[in-house]
Amino acid sequence: MKITKRHDDGLVVFSALNVGDTFLFDNEVYLKLPCMGIEDSDLVNAACLNDGCVSGFNAETRVKKVQAELIIEV
Repeated sequence: MKITKRHDDGLVVFSALNVGDTFLFDNEVYLKLPCMGIEDSDLVNAACLNDGCVSGFNAETRVKKVQAELIIEV
């Protein structure tokens, strides 16, 4: 008998995301940005939506892609 167990943890490598995609990393929500350099700093390619800080992710970092919704109340 052959038994195959498949488990999809939903994680993808950062490089598989498109600019504008949202993802979870360490229980925080991020938005993938175009890769850019900031003076005297490492490259930046994501913004944390929890606190607004920018970060640089390695292409092989595993993240969880999620769908996010922005609601604007006026």
